[in-house]
Amino acid sequence: MDAKNAERSKLVQKQKQQRAELEKKVKKLKGAMKEAAQKELDELESKHEAELAEFEGGSGAAGQAAKKEEEKEEEAPASSGGKVFRDRNWNGLSKKELEEACVERGLGKKGSKEELVTRLTIFQQEQASKAPAGGYASAQPPRASDEDESDEGESDEDDEDEDDEDDDEDDDDEQEEVDAEEMERQGKREKAVQKAVRFLLTDKCPEGFPLDQLIQKLEMVNVKGFSPEKLGYKTVEKFVRGQPDAVLRYRRKEQMILPPKAKK
Repeated sequence: MDAKNAERSKLVQKQKQQRAELEKKVKKLKGAMKEAAQKELDELESKHEAELAEFEGGSGAAGQAAKKEEEKEEEAPASSGGKVFRDRNWNGLSKKELEEACVERGLGKKGSKEELVTRLTIFQQEQASKAPAGGYASAQPPRASDEDESDEGESDEDDEDEDDEDDDEDDDDEQEEVDAEEMERQGKREKAVQKAVRFLLTDKCPEGFPLDQLIQKLEMVNVKGFSPEKLGYKTVEKFVRGQPDAVLRYRRKEQMILPPKAKK
């Protein structure tokens, strides 16, 4: 039984390595070549599923038990103890930081960086759906037309990828310890500011604006007295860098705040 489990682990590890190499290739390519590589990645995943199914069929009940045990370990149930966690720009964190965030939220920490980002994103979405909206009462909500966003192009994505790599190396934003009640208040304030920022970027400033104009722009939509400390951030830039792509995009080199990516 141990031998079969070891053999299955080797197979899974090999598949992960193949998938990671192909994902890197997809990320670097553009246009038709990128589409071809993506198709190759889809075919590889289908092939991996078939290989696992064949292995499980050959290993019988022992293989099934090992598979269930691994799935149980990787998909550990979330048990945050009622604590409210702040949403962050998960793509801008290193794998070690992502693993720590998963452990803190009671999530399984195994898997690739992309899998950890997906796991944390789903967790935050579920948390946000349960939390009541609140915060800056005067912040204007985004209109339905805010969803009609323009795609800035693949060159912008390349710049953001470089910024994310920089974040992995030097983003040392250590959060101060606060009680659950204060963290919940910070989360509500941040949700209200996020709505105002999205409204600005999709309606008022679709071309984006410099970082140092954020406070001034927020006052345009009646969000006065904005302070990143009230949201749990040390500086305005750390607040911006901590936002998910659904709210805004940030180019560190130019210190420009850009609209969120268009939904496809």
